[in-house]
Amino acid sequence: MEEMNAVEVWKRILKILKWNINETDYNSWMLNVKPIDLTEDKLILEVDNKFIKDRIESKFKEKIIEILNEILILKGYKDLEFRIKENEDNKLFFQKEEEPIKQEKKESKQSKQYKIQQNLFSKGYYNLNDKYLFNNFIVGKSNEFAHAASEAVANAPGKVYNPLFIYGGVGLGKTHLMHAIGNSVLKNNSNKKVYYCSSEQFTNDLINSLKNDKMMEFRSKYRKLDLLLIDDIQFIAGKDSTQEEFFHTFNELHQAGKQIVLSSDRPPKEIDNVEKRLVSRFEWGLIADIQQPDYETRVAILSKKAEMENIKISKEVLEFIAETINSNIRELEGNLNRIVAKASILKKEINIDLVKDVFYDVVKRNNKVVNKDKIIKVVSEYYEISIEDMISSKRKKDIAKSRQVAMYLLRDILSESFSAIGGIFGGKDHTTVMHSVSKIEKDMKENKYFEKDIMSLKEKILNNSN
Repeated sequence: MEEMNAVEVWKRILKILKWNINETDYNSWMLNVKPIDLTEDKLILEVDNKFIKDRIESKFKEKIIEILNEILILKGYKDLEFRIKENEDNKLFFQKEEEPIKQEKKESKQSKQYKIQQNLFSKGYYNLNDKYLFNNFIVGKSNEFAHAASEAVANAPGKVYNPLFIYGGVGLGKTHLMHAIGNSVLKNNSNKKVYYCSSEQFTNDLINSLKNDKMMEFRSKYRKLDLLLIDDIQFIAGKDSTQEEFFHTFNELHQAGKQIVLSSDRPPKEIDNVEKRLVSRFEWGLIADIQQPDYETRVAILSKKAEMENIKISKEVLEFIAETINSNIRELEGNLNRIVAKASILKKEINIDLVKDVFYDVVKRNNKVVNKDKIIKVVSEYYEISIEDMISSKRKKDIAKSRQVAMYLLRDILSESFSAIGGIFGGKDHTTVMHSVSKIEKDMKENKYFEKDIMSLKEKILNNSN
């Protein structure tokens, strides 16, 4: 592999990262990161301020490190370092927050983030992804009712279907429709106050407001909106204070003729631990469900995604993906991303052979049950090592080897994260797992007999599942 500099490595990371996190996060946090240097042991990135640095480190650092080390797998383990861009705005902004530390108690990170969020909102930051529009939403039998209802609400907010309650499984397009409603309303009238958030964000905002004695500002923020869109409303279940505050927010907006749009993974009556008065209000307007897309819709979704991303891919490949993946849009697009990522890394053309190689485990697992327990059991039996020893911290050579093989297969077959695999094996650090997986891959390249053993194990796991 030819040597790559920091810019080239970061470009590759972005290309893969774009397919592993949602578009809102990607556009909000990744596009302004600047690669500075690639040293022997780390990639150095520059960000605009401490808020962005903290956000990326807490939410995305592990994933970026994982991709970085997959790209530079033969170059030894590399870490990640973030530096804050030096400029006067940053100095002034953060001095205002940090100067009182010398005289008073240190202000919490949550408190600082709260201030920033309030500042962004006052400037018209409505948390909408402008890529989610009605004209790039693929309509099929599974979602046509929810789509039509969403368009009706966008064309006459507060006049019809209030609230609009959209429910369905993960990755079926609920969030896309919610953003499309918000974007459409703002396009028709840019003076409208529109805000999209998850129920978790609503709860966190409430907690921060209570802590900082800012409830007047909180209520002003949410109750003066023309359109409030809250995703995953089911997560307010069991949160009494959140339900109480949302109840009054709902009433205020509804009585003022303002539009409310909610999404959930289930219909209102099936959400447990939510007050009946709230469930009743969820049902005041229109309830629209989204089902899993049929074959024709799946092909259309993939075609649209390929067109938007300028991906050169044949109809044969798209149809093969649509036939193989029949669950949800997120998984469809995720697997298309896996194919594009592999083609990009290997610098190969996307064809049916490459796709079949990427989908090897998916095809083999079709109608079979493969889980972590099955993989660990098969490896345990193969090496004649007890499961108890395998998941322990014992370092005896044969035990360590079987443990590394199990880690590799969990990663290869189930695409488990390094952290998740570490949790299975007694809470081992993700870097330990990363090294173990890399070692097995290296041993397979150097020893064809060992590679055959691993392939035999993989076949046994995939073919004997039922």
